[in-house]
Amino acid sequence: MSAVDQMRQMLDQLMGTGRDGDLSSQKVKFSDPRVCKSFLLACCPHDLLASTRMDLGECPKVHDVALKADYERASTEKDYYYDIDAMEHLQSFIEDCDKRTEQAKKRLAETQEELSAEVAAKANRVHDLAAQIGKKLARAEQLGEEGQVEESMKLMEEVEETRKEKAAAEQDYRAAMPASTYQQQKLRVCEVCSAYLGIHDNDRRLADHFGGKLHIGFIRIREKLDELRKTVEARREERRKAWEREKELKGREQDADRARDDRRREDRGRDYDRDRDRDRDRDRDRDRDRDRDRDRDRDRDRDRDRDRDRDRDRDRRSHSRHSNSHRSSEPRSRSRSRSQYARKSINCTIMGKISCGPVVDVLGDEMTRVIWDLIKEKLILPFLDVELHTYDLGIENRNKTEDRVTVDCAYAIRKYNVGIKCATITPDEKRVEEFKLKKMWKSPNGTIRNILGGTVFREAIICQNIPRLVTPWLKPIIIGRHAHADQYKAVDFVVPSEGGKVELVYTSPSGTVEKHLVHEYDDGGGVALGMFNTDSSIRDFAHSSFKFALERGYPLYMSTKNTILKKYDGRFKDIFEEIYEKEYKAQFEAKNLWYEHRLIDDMVAYALKSEGGFVWACKNYDGDVQSDTVAQGYGSLGMMTSVLVCPDGKTVEAEAAHGTVTRHYRVHQKGQETSTNPIASIFAWTRGLAHRARLDDNQALADFCKKLEVTCIETIEAGFMTKDLAICIKGMNHVLRGDYLNTFEFMDKLMENLKKKLND
Repeated sequence: MSAVDQMRQMLDQLMGTGRDGDLSSQKVKFSDPRVCKSFLLACCPHDLLASTRMDLGECPKVHDVALKADYERASTEKDYYYDIDAMEHLQSFIEDCDKRTEQAKKRLAETQEELSAEVAAKANRVHDLAAQIGKKLARAEQLGEEGQVEESMKLMEEVEETRKEKAAAEQDYRAAMPASTYQQQKLRVCEVCSAYLGIHDNDRRLADHFGGKLHIGFIRIREKLDELRKTVEARREERRKAWEREKELKGREQDADRARDDRRREDRGRDYDRDRDRDRDRDRDRDRDRDRDRDRDRDRDRDRDRDRDRDRDRDRRSHSRHSNSHRSSEPRSRSRSRSQYARKSINCTIMGKISCGPVVDVLGDEMTRVIWDLIKEKLILPFLDVELHTYDLGIENRNKTEDRVTVDCAYAIRKYNVGIKCATITPDEKRVEEFKLKKMWKSPNGTIRNILGGTVFREAIICQNIPRLVTPWLKPIIIGRHAHADQYKAVDFVVPSEGGKVELVYTSPSGTVEKHLVHEYDDGGGVALGMFNTDSSIRDFAHSSFKFALERGYPLYMSTKNTILKKYDGRFKDIFEEIYEKEYKAQFEAKNLWYEHRLIDDMVAYALKSEGGFVWACKNYDGDVQSDTVAQGYGSLGMMTSVLVCPDGKTVEAEAAHGTVTRHYRVHQKGQETSTNPIASIFAWTRGLAHRARLDDNQALADFCKKLEVTCIETIEAGFMTKDLAICIKGMNHVLRGDYLNTFEFMDKLMENLKKKLND
């Protein structure tokens, strides 16, 4: 290394990467997953054990003294919790070392002559004194090199005393052993670094061992691990005490909240009664005015008819008295309808509606179907003049049309570019029996996604007063689900009890046949599954994921299980890596973003302890599961948006991320009260209509969608919510009836607030 390079490294170590004031040139930050967190804490085993017999080679992660300086400076203002990562790293390393130590002890026990308890105790005494001599000699030499001569001399005196003790112990050991056996070397394993030590090793050999880089490195690793454990435990204890304090404070706040909520409920009840009485009086006055107008019109018509009859009689008498007079004109016809004189209509003012282009309205099942109708009745159709193309994907109609309606619906969405879908039933054995289905129809979501292709992006709807179950999540975790094939377009079947053989057969266009044995069922039947995916679909998935991450300004993670499915999942990994390197790497690095592939189990663990703020690209099934997990972690599954973005960039299908809420529907069928969260279904409408607005350049429609979403969030933050959200805030056992609204009350409140928002 040149003198210039050495000077640059010294400045980086002292001042960090931003020492020249140019932060734009920094390509990697210390927070990047590629940077070794153990190195930042000065405890990476790859450094501590370098040039020893246990040299681990170069660390696969980045070691940069400049980044270490950046971290040390930044860690004074914010806790990055890297001590947890480092502790897990060192703990895994030490566990492997301790395992090797136990294996070495086992080998020694098998190969060396077993000693009696008395002789073994004397041998151990010799080993312990030899270890003390070696440690003190190594320490004395270190102090001498550092110029601390007096301390070094004191240790050397202690070494002499320990040597005398060791000589006496060796004499006792020799006396207890036969001469032939005593000459044999008795080995033991160092508990710190797993090295072998002999009972006859001289002082120089012991000093070299205990003062050597290998032993010292393991000591530093173990001491650092103990330090990190204490730090993590202290932090946990601090969090526990903080949680107890917060719980106690919340208990007092809850009492105050209950009193305030009681007052608010009473006020709300009084307001409701007052509004109801005012509406009743207004309706009564309107009916009275209508009756009065009707009576007045009736009296006016009667008076007009009477006047006409009187005039006709007068004309008739006049004709009889004046027979020589000229012939009078014909009287006016009495056949004229009274309706000609009736009042035409009552004047009324109708608010103008916002025009909206074509939208495919996809009907669903159970409680979400009830909510779907309420949303259109109260929040959509009163304000929008929308061209709806409705397809009934309720389970009965799918069964009636043999699922043809689902295919027709998918092609309609492709034609009109916007689909807004209600939650639907995917039948299992119980549903087949319940609805007397012709067969167990496939998932309508899977059918639509397989026809349209694309990626489903799911993102939490965050309200400030809804606590998160996963407290570290400060930013959104956006799940990108590859909504094509895999299990959702697989062929599965039950293998008969007689057993047999299941094979995968590939036939090329030229007729070449390639067979792969899946399993031979020798001991009875079982089940089998064959699934697939395509390169073109995976490439579309990769492009939409990279583009979405760049648009949102978040790093992208892709998760698979390629260690098990080396060909299947490995294909996903390879295609993503290829597209990233060729087309997106420069764009990501320009924004200080990154792309990384991780195993699905490792990714789940990372997501739970992260603060969020990334896009997570998942395969079809993984995305189905993890999107629900993430939604619940942010507070409620009813607070999750779900949008399918197709490869053409024009077609979108929006839907609620949850199911049909069967349990609530059973209660609703009995005529009992429910409190079902409609927010995800409402956001399905707003996200779908917002895309329609972008396609048509319809600013009025876009503003309406934004105001409806803001209305939903502000209503919840004002304390008006459904039961699931009240439980998130107060806990299952502390929610009172006055803490939440039922399904219909909440929808009425949203409609009321939306009208106010639109009139602002």
